[in-house]
Formats: sequence, structure tokens, C-alpha cells
Amino acid sequence: LGRELVARLKARASGGVAQLPVLASDCLAGIAALHGVGSLNKELMELARREFSEIGQKLDRGFKTSSLTFATLPADLNEPQLVLDLGDRTVLDKPPGWQPQRSREDGL
Repeated sequence: LGRELVARLKARASGGVAQLPVLASDCLAGIAALHGVGSLNKELMELARREFSEIGQKLDRGFKTSSLTFATLPADLNEPQLVLDLGDRTVLDKPPGWQPQRSREDGL
């Protein structure tokens, strides 16, 4: 599945702009599935970040958009990581089974 997603993302130029939302949706579903079984690799994540950024820019041409900041992938994939910072909201990737530490000091 990972190799197929990499191939699709690399070949995305062959499709028109109308196909980009379908490609992005399919790839995100595949990435979520790979993450769910612990098989998500760094190459796919880096490629997806670059390609999704370009896809978004192509789809948003002509519209005023805010700038996006993508985080780099840390060496330790067992810790939560910042994936996307939109300014008014963020996207975090939480590894399977990870839970926040709760204590009385946190008010929880």
C-alpha cells in the first residue's frame, strides 16, 4: 500500500486539477490505514506533506489563503508530533495507544 501511495503521489501530474481532491482523499485514507497498523514510513510522510501542499496551492489559486507551516518528522515516531500549523488551529499525529499524562497539577 505504501509503495502504491508513493507512486500515485509522484505521478499526480498526469491527472488534471479536478482529480486532485480524489487523489488527496485516497492518499489520506491509505496513510491513515498504514498509520493504524504501524507501517507508516518517513519517505511517504515527507512526500505526502510536499505533494499535499502543492495540491492545496493548485486548488486554491485565485483564492486568498493563509500560509501553512508543516512540521518536519521527528526521529521518534512513538511520540505525538505537530503535523500542520494553520495559525488558528493545529493538526497533531498521535501514535496508536498514546495517552496524555494526567495529573492533579494539570487540573484534570
